Amino acid sequence: MTLLLHVPSAFFHTGIPVAGDPDAGIHWVILALALISVLSFILVLFSCRFIITFWEYFAGKNPIKNRFVKWIYSQHSIWWWFFAVSFLSHVAVAYAHAGIWPS
Repeated sequence: MTLLLHVPSAFFHTGIPVAGDPDAGIHWVILALALISVLSFILVLFSCRFIITFWEYFAGKNPIKNRFVKWIYSQHSIWWWFFAVSFLSHVAVAYAHAGIWPS
């Protein structure tokens, strides 16, 4: 729920960063870190063991037999690190830029 409220409020705070905006650079950095966080969280989710179980149950076949899926699954801890670092960086840069409550 927090994420669903965070995205529109952040968008209304900054809009799409444009050239000429003195804060455009930092807004692009915050946005990039947020996108990396979302993508790495998706990788974390799809490399979890419980997803493999559901996938096998609904698809009727074991997805680990696919080489690409097996590689993503084998990198689970690395995806967690990407997520943790990008999320904490997103929060730290946003806090350094605007504080807790942006004005």
